[in-house]
Amino acid sequence: LFQRLFFGNTLKKQEMSIHFKDIQLAIKPMVINFFLDTTTLTQAQIKLETSFLCSFLFAGNLIPKISTNASLKFIESSCKPALDLTALFLKQLNKQFDIQTDATYYPLLRKELNRIHYKFLKFNHSDLMIYFQANPEFLKENYPDFFLFSESFIQTNFKPTEETTILFYDYLFSLIRFLPATLLNNPIYVCVDFSHRKSYNHFISTSIKSFKFLNILIEPSLSNKTNLYLSDFKPTQAHCDYIIWK
Repeated sequence: LFQRLFFGNTLKKQEMSIHFKDIQLAIKPMVINFFLDTTTLTQAQIKLETSFLCSFLFAGNLIPKISTNASLKFIESSCKPALDLTALFLKQLNKQFDIQTDATYYPLLRKELNRIHYKFLKFNHSDLMIYFQANPEFLKENYPDFFLFSESFIQTNFKPTEETTILFYDYLFSLIRFLPATLLNNPIYVCVDFSHRKSYNHFISTSIKSFKFLNILIEPSLSNKTNLYLSDFKPTQAHCDYIIWK
């Protein structure tokens, strides 16, 4: 943007951005003042550049603390197909996972999907998206359900392009970020029972819980549900797998 303006290449028409009059973001006056203070653009040019910059910042998730309501109004004013894509995605997601629409994660996920779809429909990768090299094998191994769902949704609804590759990772990381591990698999019951007792057991338990992609439930003693026993001594009677860690 700034390089383009430096060389005098201003926007000539409304392209992928929202119309100036429809922008209801709190950042709008600051963007206008920026152009007034630092450029010699005409009023018409400022409106076009403000529309583009607000759209760019929104699509790139660069507007801090934007409310769910403000985000929704922005998309409703400029790209309703993004909302349709989100509705389709959530409908398919609910068929495969036990999604609770009244859970705290649901509006956060929907808000993020709306932004992702806005970015996908309004901008191409050369405008906004940074292509990166992910490790698909690691992601597929650790988040197989989310990985396969995202992959299937892309293959069913889009033709494969570089943009859909980036869209796939946007989907995958959003699911990992917002959906709880309890949706992925049955809980793994781990009994942590070291001779160093309470403080050390707490330390080990906290470390194990850092594996966010696993639905791990910590037990203070062996039970009929225990899947794995972790200790520094061998249990006298163990009906489950165990790891002796000294």
